[in-house]
Amino acid sequence: MRPSSPVIAEYKPPFKGMDTRSVTAPDAPDLLLNVDVSDRGVYRARPGVRPFANAARFIAPDPAVSDLRCQGLFTYMLEGELFVFGIFSSVDLGNKVYLIVFAEGGDARAWYRLTGPYDAAISPQPTNIDGGSEEPFSEGYFPKSQYNFVAAGRFVYFCNGIGALWEVEILKPSGQTVGTSNNQGSNFNVRSNVFEKGNLPLVMSYLLSDLKPTTFSYFFDQIVISGFKRTRSCELSSVIPSQSEKAHLSSPPEETINLQRDRVNIDASSILVSEPALWRSFPVTDPGGFYWVFNEDVIATVGVGTNLVVFGERNIYKIINHGSTTPRRVRLAELSLVGSRAFCYFKDYLFFVATDGCYMTDGNTINKISYEMDGLWFSRTRPSITRANEKKLQATNIGYPFFVNPNAMDRAICINDKRKQQIMLSLPANDSPKNNMVWIFNYADMLEGAGPGKWTIWCSGAQPEYTASSLAPGASFPGSDATPPAFSAVKQRLLNWDNMTEYTYKGKQRVFFSAGPNDDASGNSKPDQIFELGGNTDLVTVGTYNSNGTDNVVEVKGEAFPVLIGLGRVGRVDSDGRVICTDIAVRRKQLGLNVEDNSNASSLLATVRSEGEGLKLFDATETDVEFTDTIINSQQGFSENTNSVLNKLVLGESPAGSSAPLLSSEYVEAYARVNAPDEEGRAAYVDLYCINTTEPHRLEISEIRVLGNVKGGSQREQS
Repeated sequence: MRPSSPVIAEYKPPFKGMDTRSVTAPDAPDLLLNVDVSDRGVYRARPGVRPFANAARFIAPDPAVSDLRCQGLFTYMLEGELFVFGIFSSVDLGNKVYLIVFAEGGDARAWYRLTGPYDAAISPQPTNIDGGSEEPFSEGYFPKSQYNFVAAGRFVYFCNGIGALWEVEILKPSGQTVGTSNNQGSNFNVRSNVFEKGNLPLVMSYLLSDLKPTTFSYFFDQIVISGFKRTRSCELSSVIPSQSEKAHLSSPPEETINLQRDRVNIDASSILVSEPALWRSFPVTDPGGFYWVFNEDVIATVGVGTNLVVFGERNIYKIINHGSTTPRRVRLAELSLVGSRAFCYFKDYLFFVATDGCYMTDGNTINKISYEMDGLWFSRTRPSITRANEKKLQATNIGYPFFVNPNAMDRAICINDKRKQQIMLSLPANDSPKNNMVWIFNYADMLEGAGPGKWTIWCSGAQPEYTASSLAPGASFPGSDATPPAFSAVKQRLLNWDNMTEYTYKGKQRVFFSAGPNDDASGNSKPDQIFELGGNTDLVTVGTYNSNGTDNVVEVKGEAFPVLIGLGRVGRVDSDGRVICTDIAVRRKQLGLNVEDNSNASSLLATVRSEGEGLKLFDATETDVEFTDTIINSQQGFSENTNSVLNKLVLGESPAGSSAPLLSSEYVEAYARVNAPDEEGRAAYVDLYCINTTEPHRLEISEIRVLGNVKGGSQREQS
């Protein structure tokens, strides 16, 4: 189809991301939904996910236990083997908290019950103190308190700020996975409240009890802990010198020490730093190991470059000269971190989420990078999409229009997808108390000075859905002819990310997250599962079990999710000008079949609405207001790989050529023509919408052009 009008809006690489500040931005879409813009601005559908591990299979094989919730995830590699640590809790099992260590394939290497009463078969090991032993702490169940982790050497530490500080020692990286009958094996030691004296017990005093931090950071061979929620009196290893005896030692403030000077109060303004390579030893008379902010609570401490950045409840500071006898605190900005897990590293920068948007810092300066998203952050701007597509999104349980819920921002988490050079930020939308949408910030252009970076949104209703005939894992069946009970269909909320973790080894990064499925028809909840991000399709693998307990993995296709490119308001606003005809020209790769050839193939739809004062009152379903046309995957030209021979000339990369049809390019160009009404029209709203059925998305767009005839003259002349 030949274009009938000049180009009035053109979108070419490098594409900008979302721009909610203005609906007339010439080359920035107003909304990118489920579009991966990480590949240097090429529009592509977002990647899929796959199930990684089901904790209920190991902790609670009884299907009646359905409320298993993940409260923390962490990945760590030792001697070439990847471990995934998960904290799970359950009310049905008696308000108990569990630790599971998964192997890199998803099987459990070990699992422990952190909540008492003590049982040597399933509980952590007793802690040895001065030749004696103490039973492990009984971890309480606090559903709103998420766990944070840090790794150092062969040790992993975690805490939620209320329970104990736990230590996992990896004894044997290589070992067998375990089932429900052999819970621990001999590969790990798990202990609670492990604190000890350091190298200089006669000079320094060390904390020996009741440290319950919420945040950890590994900084120059030291572990920094902070984010204490409650004031606690901690035992000291030796008496703190008095003022006259201090000499060169730096001691805690006098008001925090008891009269005997053998205990000290650790409160929310405290920051503790371990001795180098002694991660159980926290000195309090070392100027490089103990800090106070005094006038505000500390949310988190993070090492950035050579500085230790401190996030207070009102301000951000950095500590310079760390480890010297004269450490100094410098205020950087008046900002507040929304939660203890709302930050991550990328390149030489720290990305973090504050109460008014997203920022980055190199430890010296702080810059806001989410101005484009302020309209959604402060609930002031609705994305400019056509009404028909707006109804489609609302019907799929997506949190449209994706406003951030400021009352639940403490749940925010983020992670760096290094290969795609993008930050994935999980946030609560609208009035949701849980994370139910993901914002994507692609920083590739920003690092190269080519632009400010790109923003887009991932959203999902409930997907994928699958049904599997399966035995309850771990159940015993007396006869081999037992009939396996069938599991009902389960819809996973794959963008309700409450926990995320990643690990990079030899250039390959793996990203894991926990997500909970939708409740069933009776309102019963289902246990959380761990998923892994990856792939360009939403194909998933589901394990089914026969009567002998053999795992038979099958591959099924996920539920459809929409891909929406809302170009916003395009065209020109001339005096009495009207858009009377609009064409959409799309250049993309030929990756899939047409709907004419396969009814299950995904189709790309162009929707256009002419915008004018008189049209704002029309029903979006009326055909004279909005029009939709399908953009066909039409081929043009011939393939370069062919066995056609002319004068002994073989076309194609291989010597023998191929029998494929000859294409002049791997790209195809297609048009959708939509006649828009001209009644007081001033411009047009244009959307590209695609949703797959049973086939995965195969959509990669490299160029979009909007064409339209602008008819001038007064209304009387046109009448």
